[in-house]
Amino acid sequence: MIVVEGLTKRFGEKRAVDRLSFTVRPGVVTGFLGPNGAGKSTTMRMIVGLDRPDAGSVLVDGRPYAELSAPLRTVGALLDAGWARPRHSARTHLRWVASLNGISPGRVDELLRLVGLGEVAGQRVGTLSLGMRQRLGMAMALLGDPRILLFDEPMNGLDPEGIRWIRQLLRQFATEGRTVLVSSHLLSEMAITADEVVVIGAGRLIASGPTAEFVEHAAQAVVVVRADDTEHLAGELRRAGHQVETRPDGALAVTGTTARRVGQIAAGCGEVLHELRTDHGSLEEAFMRTTRDAVEYRAADVVPAGVEER
Repeated sequence: MIVVEGLTKRFGEKRAVDRLSFTVRPGVVTGFLGPNGAGKSTTMRMIVGLDRPDAGSVLVDGRPYAELSAPLRTVGALLDAGWARPRHSARTHLRWVASLNGISPGRVDELLRLVGLGEVAGQRVGTLSLGMRQRLGMAMALLGDPRILLFDEPMNGLDPEGIRWIRQLLRQFATEGRTVLVSSHLLSEMAITADEVVVIGAGRLIASGPTAEFVEHAAQAVVVVRADDTEHLAGELRRAGHQVETRPDGALAVTGTTARRVGQIAAGCGEVLHELRTDHGSLEEAFMRTTRDAVEYRAADVVPAGVEER
């Protein structure tokens, strides 16, 4: 388990992390989400003792990281794919780290096979692709068979097969009862991988809890309906006080009401429905809604060619 209490970190006048508190439980995958500059990487570095907080505390397996008797056997972390020495081979570097921590060299070859680098284990790290270095970083994190795992953007640089492999590996770790904290901007992946989420912005906690509950509370539900005469139905829905938009595919998107009420209005005006369902929103929509005021770098809106700006 990881317990973060009142964590604060300043860089000059800027508070990168601001009185942040959350708990990461064992047995689940916890997604650590936030816009660029939200403080995710800084928080993860403080968890493993690479940065010292100005205030607050972090307990890893019940104690500060610096007090762990065998850190690599308790916590495995992938925080930077460029950590390894470029002139060393993948195998040499892992064996060097293993020797410093009293880990058998046999564990190195086992992990190289696990992460799919068995055939390139003799290559220099500097010649490996970003995706291969990510796999090597994963092997490094697993070297001590730790109970707690931290991954910062582990899917960066991976192809679809590699992303699927990471997803399955994270799920396996959680099934084994390990504590798994993973940050990622791939929200579609987090939606199907993370059991729980911790969402931060500008260094502060925005939300934490089960992923499904976060989406349900933060994303706006939309009723999607199709009818024989959509224009007629749209007019009746608007007269009833509901917000209605016509989608490019001809369906109506109705907000501020329920599918049951839309069906009642349709029946009252004699419209035959071809589709009636509720879209409960997505993790991406929930994330965008909750973090929109915490975005540090905001690009200009892109207007497609041929579309007039309003």
